[in-house]
Amino acid sequence: MESWKEFSKKIEKDQTDLKADWYGRFFVWKISAPITYLLVRTPISANQVTVIQEIIGTIGAIMLAVPSIKIMLLGIFLIQFGFILDCVDGEVARYKGQSSVRGVFLDLIGHQIVIPFYIFFTSLGVFVRTGQIDALVVGFLGALFIIPTERLALLSVINSMIEKKGNRNYSIDVIGDDEIQVPDNNLTIQKRNGWFWAIKKKWSYPDSMNMLTLFVITEYFFPTIKLCSLDLSPTYIFLYFFSIPVIIGRFLSFHNIFKYNIVEKHFHYIIRKILSD
Repeated sequence: MESWKEFSKKIEKDQTDLKADWYGRFFVWKISAPITYLLVRTPISANQVTVIQEIIGTIGAIMLAVPSIKIMLLGIFLIQFGFILDCVDGEVARYKGQSSVRGVFLDLIGHQIVIPFYIFFTSLGVFVRTGQIDALVVGFLGALFIIPTERLALLSVINSMIEKKGNRNYSIDVIGDDEIQVPDNNLTIQKRNGWFWAIKKKWSYPDSMNMLTLFVITEYFFPTIKLCSLDLSPTYIFLYFFSIPVIIGRFLSFHNIFKYNIVEKHFHYIIRKILSD
């Protein structure tokens, strides 16, 4: 087995990502790398690590629904540890040469489960502790709309057009090359810089997880916070602070897809790529 220094170079992440994600660079990687160093000596595969982290993250999310704040903190710990393993699986894959589309798919499936779970079960926990039904409703909507349904629907439409040919008007045989349009990159590719992206990133994973962590820790020390003459729990405040922008943002995304014909542009772009190959 090579030295720690040689091992670190083999699994080192892309430098651009490391500079952009301070949490991953200065905290998570410091923990994930030693775990990976131990796991690569075992027959455990990267995909098995992914499944383990998804199970741990799901259990942690469910624990947020219990009345005890100490159990909630344990749940937060498991969710955070699940994210660390989310980094470990990539490191194991790079080291063992197990990187694959299947692994990426499995990883994304886990995100679509764990993230909505920790939003919804947080709201369920607030409802159990306080009886505030609005928290449950807001949390449910936040968990529902955190799932990128417009992207999933877009891919499903394109899949039906190309593979199943569900709409003959959009088959490769019907659309001529002169009709195919290239999508405007400004509409399809978001620039990951600037103040807007910095704010938007706080509602993505793992920033949303870290935001929830801070609110749960705050509730441990301050069970209620006075806001506009109301005594509210920090996790109750989190649900509104997090979910309302998510709901509005998702509907704006639906609107933009219709307004700018994103589905057609993506489809035409894929067809052109197929024909050019």
